[in-house]
Amino acid sequence: MMGYNSSFNWFLNFVVSSIKPFYNESEWIAGNEEKLIEIVLNGMQGDIMVKEKTYNGLMPDHGHLDDHAIASIVTYIRKRFGNESSPVSALNVKEIRNRTIDNK
Repeated sequence: MMGYNSSFNWFLNFVVSSIKPFYNESEWIAGNEEKLIEIVLNGMQGDIMVKEKTYNGLMPDHGHLDDHAIASIVTYIRKRFGNESSPVSALNVKEIRNRTIDNK
């Protein structure tokens, strides 16, 4: 029986491998971390352009996760798939969360 962490890692690797072209050296991932944090926190729906290709989909919001979890997820994405972006701090997630709540 797999534990929580190994189950989560298996699931994450399975899902991410199916969308790797989107993540690989994408400006959405390697660019400004604030936009990616906002997407993970608040979700996103509709068309986006990545490397001259249009994707249409739904990313549900994950605002129910704590700041450390969001920072870990965003850092993981930004450090994988050919990306060498800097890690994301939980403090930065908290600031962006507070700012986006204030703007709703």
